[in-house]
Amino acid sequence: MIKRIEVQDFINKTKNKQNLILGIFAHPDDEVLNMGGLIIKAVQKNIKVVLICLSRGEKGITSDLYKNNIDVIRKKEFFQAGKIYGLEQKDLKIYNFPDGRFFYSQDKLEKKLLNLLFKYQPSVIVTHDPSGKTYHPDHITTSIVLKKIISRNFLGKTRFYYSVYSSLQRKTYKNLNKNIYQSNFPPDFKTMPKPDYCLKLNNKDIEIQKKACLAYKSQRLFQNLSLDLDLWLNLLFDKEYYHLVKLQEKYLFKFRKYKYKEVNFKNESQKKT
Repeated sequence: MIKRIEVQDFINKTKNKQNLILGIFAHPDDEVLNMGGLIIKAVQKNIKVVLICLSRGEKGITSDLYKNNIDVIRKKEFFQAGKIYGLEQKDLKIYNFPDGRFFYSQDKLEKKLLNLLFKYQPSVIVTHDPSGKTYHPDHITTSIVLKKIISRNFLGKTRFYYSVYSSLQRKTYKNLNKNIYQSNFPPDFKTMPKPDYCLKLNNKDIEIQKKACLAYKSQRLFQNLSLDLDLWLNLLFDKEYYHLVKLQEKYLFKFRKYKYKEVNFKNESQKKT
């Protein structure tokens, strides 16, 4: 059963008194799509949020207009979205791991993430789930490396959540996205854990979330979907869903061939983390 939760509950359920939520994602815009509502609610309650973006998303080219400086543009968009949420620039960190190549940089990624977790000592960590939602290999790699680090070094010291979809969101997302995904990676959520918690957004929250989505002009967020942005946010994404990671359990993940925009990933494997 999915439990309705408020932002303060994320903090209250941990023994860590830092009152800090750390979002860790692969690309600029992932934070908006995965935990925008949680950020909004946390800022409203004066709970500190730090966002870590591991790459500049230099492969996320949507048109020739952005081809020569997409990394600079997406970095600016990341800071603009953070400002819309009410975050200070010092709490927005962006790094230069190569977009689409996290799988081949896992040792360096693990070292960087371990240092960041020791630095911030967060009460709550939120990241991609093992399905990657779109099978993006960077999403999956971020998810499995973080679980490995937390399981070994932070047991009982933090609450670790995957951002996931509800069954309705999964079904709708698959139907609406058929036209934009290439046939070699249609949406498939078999390795996405079921949600434990639901965070409800109100109308004011949704307006802020809309502005944050529109900050990413280079990525044309939601513009490829056959549904108006207002309807998309109000009818389908007025709730966010989270899975509390059971650190001593194994989660299935699967890398697949992935070709989208400028990313061409050819490794295929299936394991448990």
